[in-house]
Amino acid sequence: MAFIGGFIELYSIKVRGTYAGMMTGNVINTFISFLDNKTKTGLFYLSCVLTFFFTCFIVEGILLLLKKNKKNFRSLIIFLQIIVLMPSLFLKVTVQEEFLGYTNLEKATYLDLLINCFLSFYGALQFTAFNKMNGHVYVATMLSSTLKNFVVNLMDGIVKKDKNLLLNALDFFLVATFFIFGGIVFYLSFKNLNTQQIQYLLAVPISILFILFIFSFITFRNEETNDDTLKKAQ
Repeated sequence: MAFIGGFIELYSIKVRGTYAGMMTGNVINTFISFLDNKTKTGLFYLSCVLTFFFTCFIVEGILLLLKKNKKNFRSLIIFLQIIVLMPSLFLKVTVQEEFLGYTNLEKATYLDLLINCFLSFYGALQFTAFNKMNGHVYVATMLSSTLKNFVVNLMDGIVKKDKNLLLNALDFFLVATFFIFGGIVFYLSFKNLNTQQIQYLLAVPISILFILFIFSFITFRNEETNDDTLKKAQ
């Protein structure tokens, strides 16, 4: 998930002009755009922020209901992620090559706006549903909290000589590493493709999500088996 997060975040800002999951950047660019009288650009960023917010709100409610009834929420969320990434994969990049990216959203179309909102929808799904690993919280769509948690656990682990804290630090380090690796893979590919080929780069994260979608059923069945075994033992 961290690899996909880094890949899509760079795709989103480099090709589509807005962030998929880093709403701090979108909020800052929103008021900067309005203050600079770039109303269309400001509306692009604001639309992505609102999409992210309402998606998080709705998904949290759905997750609470699914978890309460012990339903397989991971498969549903991954399936939704695949669906909302499809428009970016199949709809043509409408801006010209020299207009790609955040500096020329004024020249983008409302079709681009729709795609950007879908990317924010994806970012909200990932941010909300996949935020725990080995018992601690992590974020797969940005690095700020991940790097902070890595440093905190590393220092505490060294000072207290606590193996568990050092293992926690390793988890956060791996998340950060895969996020960066995903961004690097995207950018190296981006530099060697033309404008119309760039949109098909999303086939990479979509393929990974499809594999995770299948794998999620296996893990859910294993969890159900473990729960049944535990109940019988009790």
